[in-house]
Amino acid sequence: MLLALFWDYVSVALMQLALVLASGVFKVWTERQQRLELRAMATINELVWSRRAEGWVRLPCAELCVGDAVCLVNGDGGDGAADDDSAGGGGVLVAADCMLAAGACVVDESMLTGETMPIQKFPAEDDARPRDPDASGGKKVYLFSGTHLLHATGAPQEALPPGVSEGALAVVSHVGARSTRGALFRTLLFGAPLQLQMAAEARFVIVLLAGIGLLDFLAVSATCDPRERDETCPISTGGGTRRVQL
Repeated sequence: MLLALFWDYVSVALMQLALVLASGVFKVWTERQQRLELRAMATINELVWSRRAEGWVRLPCAELCVGDAVCLVNGDGGDGAADDDSAGGGGVLVAADCMLAAGACVVDESMLTGETMPIQKFPAEDDARPRDPDASGGKKVYLFSGTHLLHATGAPQEALPPGVSEGALAVVSHVGARSTRGALFRTLLFGAPLQLQMAAEARFVIVLLAGIGLLDFLAVSATCDPRERDETCPISTGGGTRRVQL
């Protein structure tokens, strides 16, 4: 009887252990598949036109660095970002954040902002003023990673790569995880920072309570002199004010 009861507990424990291990393995496998899918979506393995010391060359977009000059052209003539297949038929996928230096572009920013209408980009003015891509005025001269380049034109013909008849010139400002596309995928992987309202107001409440306590202490200290034992001190209570012999 006792032996049978003992083996029943052992069999139940083994079944629970098998369920825990199976659920853990399945969870790890599912999360790994999701991470691999996100990594495949975030990776762009295309050639871009980039200006080097020897002239215009086609390089993998992963080799782009901040400050590189790139040529943005339409999907039928080689690209400064990606190819038409990665854009899903909606234009060329821009691989890095860049500031437009010459020419004009029309882009689709629906993946970032939800705006379905195409956005026109203009070249930055030739001055030394800093441009902020997050400011309203800076967005007109910046192309953001993850958007679709619909049309690029206006750059001087002599400044374009050989064999390219129409396009625009830009300077890379952010690449990889620091680009707009990288920030979007970081949010998907790690989530946005959580700011609690209580934590934001905690400092104000602590300072307020400390100020009230300090004022109360000063008020009591001003009305009471501990060196004079015969004097009484007014103490506020719920039923009014009474005087206590010190």
